Amino acid sequence: MKNKLLITVISIIVFFCFFSCTKKKQSVSTQVGFYFPLYCNVNVLPITVKLNGDSQIIKACYPFTSSCGDPGAASFTVPSGNYTATANGGSITWTGSVTADSNQCSLYSLDCSGNINIVTTGTTTTTGTTSYYYANWTCNGSSQCTTDMGGPYGSIGPFCTNADAQAWGNKFIPGGYSVAGSPTYTISNAPTPKNGKCYQSGVDF
Repeated sequence: MKNKLLITVISIIVFFCFFSCTKKKQSVSTQVGFYFPLYCNVNVLPITVKLNGDSQIIKACYPFTSSCGDPGAASFTVPSGNYTATANGGSITWTGSVTADSNQCSLYSLDCSGNINIVTTGTTTTTGTTSYYYANWTCNGSSQCTTDMGGPYGSIGPFCTNADAQAWGNKFIPGGYSVAGSPTYTISNAPTPKNGKCYQSGVDF
């Protein structure tokens, strides 16, 4: 009787140990990044982002960012899975659901309406048409510009009109941009325009 009881107890312990170990193996740490694109406004910085009991601060904003480790992003390392993220900056509070995918950077942007939006991974190779416009910019060797813009050069778009592209350039890099019907540089991980097609002044930035 005692032997049977002992065997039963051992079996239960082994089962729970196996279940626990298996569960831990399935939980893979990965990165989630948050950044504040296009809408740079000193009234909202710094932005405190909270995820899974940890907090990070966004101290600068960029036209776009390409990875979780960029200076313009608040980066977290968490087990893969689904989370609720919150952020506070100035008069804006952001709340949203985020997914940490295994073995990749899951990148999200904060907009001016309190939304947390997934940023499509990979690159955009759209060549553009006469219907849309792109702002192609360069820092011309200025280290301060490179720091402020998150890189020495880049392209952003598509903008709905030439005036929208000009408005973006005048706001973020006056004198250091040109507008064309196609991007000069590859557009990397740009946030999705509000209308899903093209950026508009007063709406997206």
